[in-house]
Amino acid sequence: WLKLGSRSSAQGRIPAVARAMAKWMEEELEDGLRGMYKIKEILATTRSEFQHVDVMDLEPFGRCLVIDGLLQSCQVDEFVYHESLVH
Repeated sequence: WLKLGSRSSAQGRIPAVARAMAKWMEEELEDGLRGMYKIKEILATTRSEFQHVDVMDLEPFGRCLVIDGLLQSCQVDEFVYHESLVH
């Protein structure tokens, strides 16, 4: 991984490829297993007394609700929740 804060040893500047890198969300799914999702846009973020809440567009899933860094619900799987509520 090339981090945005790392320096190019040749010129002492951040390489253009690093500046253009996308933002990613990383989630620990279980011990020894992590998932990474490309963030298209962060739509909202807030902190309550109990949790940190983000609403963001993720590349593979569309609009998503993320609570305390864990993916909760996404636009792509909305039908699963919708069907269980209406039947």
